[in-house]
Amino acid sequence: METEQVNKRARSSRPSTVERRTTIYDLPYALLCYIISFLPLRDAVRTGVLAHSWKTIWMSNPNWNLSFLTFPRMRNKKQRYEEFVDRVIYLHAGAGIQSMKICHTSYDGFSQRAQIWMQCLVQRHPLRELDINICYPVLPPSALFYCTTLVSLRLCLYDLSPNIPRKARLPNLKYLTLEQAVFQGSSAFQRLIDGCPNLTALVLKECLLSAENDQDIKIYHDTLIELSIINCRYFPSSLLHLTAVNLSRFAYEGRNLQLSPRNMCYLQSITFARLEFEELVDLYLNKMNNGLAARYGQNMCRLLSSFRSARGLVLGDWCIEYLSMAADSLRISPLSNLRSLNLRIWPNSGHTSAAAFLVRSCPALLHLHITLCENSSPGLYHNAERQRHPVPTDILAGEPFNHSLKKVEIKKFRASGDEMKLLQYMLKTFLVLEELNVKFVTWINPPLMSQAKKKARTFVRASPNVADLWKVIDGAETTPPSKENAEVFRKWRIKAGKAMFILKTIIGEELLEHIKETDTSKATWDTLASLFPKKNDTQLQLLENEPMTI
Repeated sequence: METEQVNKRARSSRPSTVERRTTIYDLPYALLCYIISFLPLRDAVRTGVLAHSWKTIWMSNPNWNLSFLTFPRMRNKKQRYEEFVDRVIYLHAGAGIQSMKICHTSYDGFSQRAQIWMQCLVQRHPLRELDINICYPVLPPSALFYCTTLVSLRLCLYDLSPNIPRKARLPNLKYLTLEQAVFQGSSAFQRLIDGCPNLTALVLKECLLSAENDQDIKIYHDTLIELSIINCRYFPSSLLHLTAVNLSRFAYEGRNLQLSPRNMCYLQSITFARLEFEELVDLYLNKMNNGLAARYGQNMCRLLSSFRSARGLVLGDWCIEYLSMAADSLRISPLSNLRSLNLRIWPNSGHTSAAAFLVRSCPALLHLHITLCENSSPGLYHNAERQRHPVPTDILAGEPFNHSLKKVEIKKFRASGDEMKLLQYMLKTFLVLEELNVKFVTWINPPLMSQAKKKARTFVRASPNVADLWKVIDGAETTPPSKENAEVFRKWRIKAGKAMFILKTIIGEELLEHIKETDTSKATWDTLASLFPKKNDTQLQLLENEPMTI
């Protein structure tokens, strides 16, 4: 009896209600909408079966990606898709749509539905991101260019000229992408740019930019940071006036990039540039026959010299082709800040020489990526087809050491003569190279691959010890340090003695008479260099390469 009474008292002392664990159903409505917004459309709709109160919660999603291609297959798919978009835009149950992406690949050109969608989105919803791709020329409503909440806008107009209001104002727009738009006159385009005071990124893809009286295209914007011009069309005689003092990323793909010379100074702030030029082979060969192709190389040198602050640079195969046309007069200001260089080249002597020249112009380069292109330009690809090109310099003749490059990657390697010479040049001059990754093409014969690897092992490899001695001969340590620091002065004397010994042992007896009175390795080297004219490249190469082989 006593035990039963104790158990009753224990049960009575327990709380009458047990605290229930918090589940996902107890989350606030706004937080549930935010979580479901990350789900794909089909999965978001399926959440309605989890609870009675969740039947319409997916309709409160603030972020939408409505693509006709991913819409479920059903009868009357086009009609059902458009009705679904109507329901999302007109009957939205949440606080409003913030992001909307519509891709309609089966739109009826006689319908005004798309214009009504855009007008309703900008007038009834706190829209921040809009991406419209109707796959049909649809004129955007004027209200779109007065939206004060838009931050990102992408319009695919399909060769349609947008009606830009004179007082267009998008005060918060930062990212603007225009595809297949037509601007008859630079004033309409400039009105749109001027109406976006906080614009930081501009992408023009497959647009037609035609100027008015002065035949020039102008892009003036102080806050612009990123600019991409991809396969745009404009008058060949037009100049691109680019005034963006804060521009840091610049990408260009296509033909006929002609920057105004007075605007080259605005490219000095660029930290990353990607240039993928394209050219019609027949037109290029015709210009070459008329002696006009040499201008391409000079303009390319002038353009590259303006990227003084660039840390990353990507150059396509036609950029290298333009440089090969100026092999006789290649002049580029040193790109002292460049750390990464990505090149697409053709496997011929002209392109390999231009690639080596670019590497020499980047004294602080760390990473080099080279992709060898397929034969896509008949008449220019092989050495036998380049008889009208300037004779390129031999990349193995008298090249200085590279003290910075640590990683090199070569893709689509075929082990041709010029490719092997390029590999030999890298092993010969890159002193601190830590990683060399060569990827052969998939269709190369295994015997040819093994033969190329075996030959590469015979190439002379540059030694950091030789580079250290070179500083005493003709580098940063030609002047002896102060004797106050005895240890530093002792190490310098040892290094200078080794350099002097090497110089005196690699030359013939007939030259010892000229250097017997020199007391430093620097003076010895200058004396020997004065005995060989600059035009005698063979003997100079002998002098410069001998220390490396010891």
